[in-house]
Order: sequence, then C-alpha cells, then structure tokens
Amino acid sequence: MKKGLSMRKLREIFRLRFECQLSTRQISRSTRVSVGAVNKYLNRFEAVGLSWPQGKIMKPRILRGLQTDIECSWRPFSASASDQL
Repeated sequence: MKKGLSMRKLREIFRLRFECQLSTRQISRSTRVSVGAVNKYLNRFEAVGLSWPQGKIMKPRILRGLQTDIECSWRPFSASASDQL
C-alpha cells in the first residue's frame, strides 16, 4: 500500500506556502517532494476550508485525512453551523 507524506513534511509544505509565501516549485525543491504532490496537498488543504493558523495546530487525524486519496469529509467548525443549533 502506498503511503502518503509524513505529517512533519505536510506541515512543512503548508508552512512554506503560507508563512514564507514560496511557490510550488520552491516548496518542491526545498522539501524534495514532487511539484504534483505539493499541488495535491495544497489543493486538499484549501478544499476542506482550512486557513494557515488552523493548519498550524492541526491534529494528526486531520493530517492523515489530507494524506488519503479519499475525499476528506472534515470541515472546520463555522459560526453559521453554531447558529443552526
């Protein structure tokens, strides 16, 4: 079974993008991860509606969800959802 990137490497990809504002190619060179994989993880990060301060303290369970090829169903808690309670 193919394994995804380590959680440390995923956090580093997100940190380089959102704190250092590096391009996908720069992140790829820095982390030794293919440009395609960097794009894939950045797209998944944004698809679940995360922003970088949330991503900085992301739990391992959520990172594992980003590693899988299955659509990640986790969504951050929003104020509008609390209004419906």
